[in-house]
Formats: sequence, structure tokens, C-alpha cells
Amino acid sequence: LEPGDSRGLAGAKEELSSWLGQLDATHCEYELMARKGRAGERIVSLATETKADLIVLGAQNRSPLQTWSWGDTTEFVLRQAPVPVLVVPQ
Repeated sequence: LEPGDSRGLAGAKEELSSWLGQLDATHCEYELMARKGRAGERIVSLATETKADLIVLGAQNRSPLQTWSWGDTTEFVLRQAPVPVLVVPQ
């Protein structure tokens, strides 16, 4: 969670659980995590700590003028991640 996010950790975990419930993830292993802090830094840190094999990020829909640039979090993770990153359009 980014600083100032009003959902709190419990709300974020509930939202993530809802999204995962819509997926057919029977053939992959995953762990649901929610942490406070700057998103890009926390994602890269957790990937390192947990020895993740892959990071999957959702990309926000952007206007045509914004399509040339990823969001700040996605850009940071793509450049700093210790493992491959899959960016999925939402």
C-alpha cells in the first residue's frame, strides 16, 4: 500500500483475494501479500526476500498520449527487479 492509501492492509488483502478468486490458478503456486510502503520498492524487495520466480503486474489503462510511458511503479519494477516481470493490461 502506498502511504495515504485509506484501505488499510485488511482491505487490500480482501481486494487481492477477490481478484485471485476470479483466476484459474490451479497450476501455479502463489502467495498473497500486502505490505505498506512505496509500491515499486516493496515489490522488488519482496521478490528478492521470497526468491520469487516471476513478478506479475497489472498495467492501468492509459490515454493515447500516455501509452509511451509506463506508470512510475511499473517502470521502477521493470528496471530494478531481480526476476522476470510480466505486465498484464487491465
